Amino acid sequence: MRLPVPESSHVVLIGTTTYSGSFAAYPLPAVANNVTDLAAVLTDEQYGGFLAEHCTTVVDEDDRDVILRKVRAAATRATDVLLVYLSGHARPKTLAGNEIHLFLPGSDDGGEDFWWNHALPYSDINLIVRESRAACRMVVIDTCFSGRALAQVMGRADGEAFAISGSYVLASAGPTTHAVAPAGARHTAFTGVLIDLLTNGIEDPVPELSLPRIFPVLRHTLVSSGYPEPDHSATKTVDQKALVRNRAALIARDLPPEVVADLGSDVNTVIARGLQRLEDLYSLGTRPVRARVRSEVLRFLDHDSKIVSQEAGRLYDLIRAWEDDPGGDAKPGASKEPGRLRQAAADPWSGAFAVALALVAGAVLWWTGLTPGLAAAVAAPLALLGYAVVVAVNTYSTRPEED
Repeated sequence: MRLPVPESSHVVLIGTTTYSGSFAAYPLPAVANNVTDLAAVLTDEQYGGFLAEHCTTVVDEDDRDVILRKVRAAATRATDVLLVYLSGHARPKTLAGNEIHLFLPGSDDGGEDFWWNHALPYSDINLIVRESRAACRMVVIDTCFSGRALAQVMGRADGEAFAISGSYVLASAGPTTHAVAPAGARHTAFTGVLIDLLTNGIEDPVPELSLPRIFPVLRHTLVSSGYPEPDHSATKTVDQKALVRNRAALIARDLPPEVVADLGSDVNTVIARGLQRLEDLYSLGTRPVRARVRSEVLRFLDHDSKIVSQEAGRLYDLIRAWEDDPGGDAKPGASKEPGRLRQAAADPWSGAFAVALALVAGAVLWWTGLTPGLAAAVAAPLALLGYAVVVAVNTYSTRPEED
């Protein structure tokens, strides 16, 4: 399984929130959030599989030709992965048929005119996606009766098969089932769960997630919550095309559970302890682990707690030193706690203590009968030894205090 090739993959996200006709009293404000948040997770710089400039969002567009042109433009440019998402109210053209039409803001099914002439037929989207040169073509439909789109995929409606290698359709509901948009929720039911799984990942060791991979979890979550059961149709090779990285697997692999718990604590001293543990993880970790540690450190640089922000700042400076001079003394693993050691060594009180110790030792030795030169020669190493002890004590005995 691999992520899309960013330069040759495209996404088009389409949604309608306001309506005319019989749906005028049933706006879907959550659909706008569906589009915005799905775009964000798919194009996330760290975990997403698509470039932001290759993601087209279309919300409340009333001209179906404009929508189709945007889909065709993406389908023409995509040679690796093409993903089209549709969300809003929809109706079948006839109760017995499999053709569904997505309502646009001006679609009016209450007049005498043929209402489907002012709606967006899914068959047009289907045709454009089919003719794309993309190696993998995916359609996600979050509408009522969206399961009817699967009939077009498999060719059960007119006998024409859509069994092209690398094709996938995911529907939020069955062919006779209404989709659900919970009142006051940020997302519709289906897309909300989908976004959550793509954002947070699933408990699976695979590092990337494809739609077929998350479908069992998606279906279980929706059905157990009392929502309509989704359906899907896939052809070979599509399961090898991931959309995002599996954040749950990566986080669990990168950071031990106890460190994750420390960083998520409400107690500032515990957070500081978690940051201290990140130092060893960075010094011993692989490149992905170091990237994860760096992102966590950056997250705490502006923390309200002085203890936390100072610890994050210390570790950030150390990481910068390692990055700027990977072969120098500050390289990973060179010192258990190089930051504290340097701070203790630079403490003026440590030097003052060494000088005072040398003077006292020299005076005592001279008083016992040694010559001034011999007393000084013996006192100097004693002073150095005392200085080393003070630095060591300051380095390893300092602990964060609650602010």
